[in-house]
Amino acid sequence: MLSEGEVLRESLRTAIEARPDERGIVELLFLVSALRALTERHWIMSRSRDFGPGDFDAFVARALGRELAPLAFLKDWLGPELGVARLKVLSAAAKALSKDLVARSRSSDRPAFRAFLRGSVRAMTEICVFEESFASVRGEDVLPPSAYRAFDAFDEILGLRFETDRGMKPDLASGERLYVEGGAGVQTSYSSILSALENFALPPGGHLVDLGSGFGRVGLIAGLWREDLRFTGYEYVGHRVRVASDSAASAGHATRVRFFEQDLADPDFRIPLADAYYMYDPFCASTYERVLRQLNAYSRDHAFTVITKADAGTWLAKLQSEGAWAEAGACDLGLLRVFRSKPRLDASPLS
Repeated sequence: MLSEGEVLRESLRTAIEARPDERGIVELLFLVSALRALTERHWIMSRSRDFGPGDFDAFVARALGRELAPLAFLKDWLGPELGVARLKVLSAAAKALSKDLVARSRSSDRPAFRAFLRGSVRAMTEICVFEESFASVRGEDVLPPSAYRAFDAFDEILGLRFETDRGMKPDLASGERLYVEGGAGVQTSYSSILSALENFALPPGGHLVDLGSGFGRVGLIAGLWREDLRFTGYEYVGHRVRVASDSAASAGHATRVRFFEQDLADPDFRIPLADAYYMYDPFCASTYERVLRQLNAYSRDHAFTVITKADAGTWLAKLQSEGAWAEAGACDLGLLRVFRSKPRLDASPLS
């Protein structure tokens, strides 16, 4: 006789596998994250005198019709009563199934794998754009965003081998912030990458440069997000460059998405002109000075966008106060800052 967990797992598999492959796995990963958030909300509501029997189920029903609308196809399947015990069993079933599907996705033949990756990025984009539309709708009756770390399992699908950092020593001589053995937790989240790409407004055939590209998440997703884009990533750590390059080749866009081992503090290195630059707070102080000096010089004569981590502190203020920039904006629920250069009217276009 099957246990409740096994029954839920097989029922969930049936529901997910009825979806297109790429959409099913993306929605499943989003479900795992949403169930974690729902479990936390149940804990809060169960300890508050303001909520009574049935209130949590009503909360779930509202969420599925609103901020969890991407999972609305599961509305009837989830049942009218979730309760904390069923939440735990369902969460375990969803995690186990997602692990199975992630492993299976890597065994596809090459054309099917690449089509799967492109479809997955489209599905992730839809969820992230939808969720960001609720940025101003927050309160005790609204579930917090669930997409921020929902899609980290795509690191395995893309072949991003964070274990290659194991045993790596900080480079004390350079002073660079290398986030040794940080793994997925120090990578830009997939939802942040997609929010940044939506806000770059890259032209056809546009060029995006990542300054401090790590294991290559930004470039790999950018190349799948739009097949006309060119991407250049610069990273201090050589083995990370090799992992990212291998993943780009596996994804089928090695000629458009390229990674280079580069010390950005090298006085002989010049950042190439591009339509957009991304940097997720990757540098030590002296490298920030060198990088921002070049970008500020470019800003007077060329139109481009810079997106960077919101809490990069004084370095963002320097970017805003020097050079020629429009007023800074924000995206990704305020986690990223957006800077657009404001060149002279007689400046020639970048392309």
